[in-house]
Amino acid sequence: MEKLELDAIAITNHNTFDSKQYFKIQNSLSIIVFPWIEIDLESGHILVITDANDFEISDFEQRCKRVSNIIRTNEDTLSIEQFNEISPDLSKYILIPHADKKPNIKQKTIDSLKPHIVSFP
Repeated sequence: MEKLELDAIAITNHNTFDSKQYFKIQNSLSIIVFPWIEIDLESGHILVITDANDFEISDFEQRCKRVSNIIRTNEDTLSIEQFNEISPDLSKYILIPHADKKPNIKQKTIDSLKPHIVSFP
């Protein structure tokens, strides 16, 4: 990572967050490692990133477990209502929807999350 001159990276898994993997990677690097999850939302994908402090990671992990309990197969997806119930305070996260990448997230879903989306093409 030092050769690439990166200040931070994010680790992502699909519909799950593995804190053991996260901490193993974090402890092996000298840069900030952000916890991240890619979630199937309304049949599209959205990336969710949180702060790298211990409290946020613990809270994030609990919320990600709820996602994993709902999304068990490749056909499963969260509804926007489930997403908002699992994470009612979206201001704690950076949200990056897949808009130009398949499966892309629906415009109505993007519109409902727009106040919290920080990266969008």
